[in-house]
Amino acid sequence: MIITAKKVYGQKVALDVSCLKFEQGKIYALIGANGSGKSTLLKCLANIVDFDGEIKEPIKDMAYMPQHSYAFSISVKNNILLAFPFKERKKHLESVDKIMEKLELGKLKNKNASRLSGGETQKTALARLMVKKHCALLLDEPTSAMDIKAALKVENELINYAKEHNTTVIFATHSLRQASLAHEVIFLKDGYVVEREQSANILKSPKKAETKEFIDFF
Repeated sequence: MIITAKKVYGQKVALDVSCLKFEQGKIYALIGANGSGKSTLLKCLANIVDFDGEIKEPIKDMAYMPQHSYAFSISVKNNILLAFPFKERKKHLESVDKIMEKLELGKLKNKNASRLSGGETQKTALARLMVKKHCALLLDEPTSAMDIKAALKVENELINYAKEHNTTVIFATHSLRQASLAHEVIFLKDGYVVEREQSANILKSPKKAETKEFIDFF
């Protein structure tokens, strides 16, 4: 998938990228300050906002999780079952049980999701995506409300999911530790890609002064 996109709000450029390529089966981390264009890029990739440009070789069957994840006022288990058409849900009960076990949601399966904590809501939203095979997952701060133990568990399951299904995973994060799990890290500033490199290289030895300044801040 290759995206060229420009998105402007008023007179502010929110995103301006050219020929930004993502390969099948790889994991990408988007880093940068608030307003750098991370969320806008994910929304453009997910085709949920209009933008000037195009996506070449689009990945079919992409699943998107917004920064503020949501859950419906029904049980956690039924929230996850919403991933499937109503008539098919009975035959996918085992798959739902498995993903709840992987994300440690089993004890909450009968709880009304409107009463979950922020981290539990994020895990429920992720489970709703991960219960099915997708060619790409677009995740905006997927573990921001989780404690470190829960985040580590979710990260491990996302890596396993990507390997099992050859899924492209693109996620925005403020955690450099989390970004290190990706194959490549993309640093954005003011809507532009400043630097893109393998995670170990960019996090330890950034080439651009702007990237170094951002990383040193953390």
